Amino acid sequence: MSKPNDSVPHTSDQGSDLWQPCPAGTLTRAVRGIQARQRNRRRAQVVGMAGGAMVVVVVAAAMMAQPWGQAPAKVRNMGSITCAKVKSLLPEYLAGRLGAAVMGQVESHLEDCPHCRQKYDKAKDDTALPNQTLSDAPQLALRL
Repeated sequence: MSKPNDSVPHTSDQGSDLWQPCPAGTLTRAVRGIQARQRNRRRAQVVGMAGGAMVVVVVAAAMMAQPWGQAPAKVRNMGSITCAKVKSLLPEYLAGRLGAAVMGQVESHLEDCPHCRQKYDKAKDDTALPNQTLSDAPQLALRL
């Protein structure tokens, strides 16, 4: 235990029961230590929040991705044209009413995108059947 400071007047001989002045710099060191702990806690909170935000971003990205790492069909961009755009242009493409540049983009996309290729094949089959029956109608009438 430290010696009592002789500059402080004592009212009794029981030195352990009296308040004694702190040595110079003790309070300053204590305050700095408290401030450092508070800064470290704030840093830990910020790092924790940033880590939590990163987890949210990773989970959201994983939820948006389709199996085998494919992006959703509306987002895929192959042949400089998106799946959504190909879907909207498909009737015009089947009818042959698109310009050469757009026709090339759609063809390139259909070569690279199995999802759109499947939609194209189905639409082609669906449109071929009515056209075929209409063009064959006179021949069918002759057979009957």
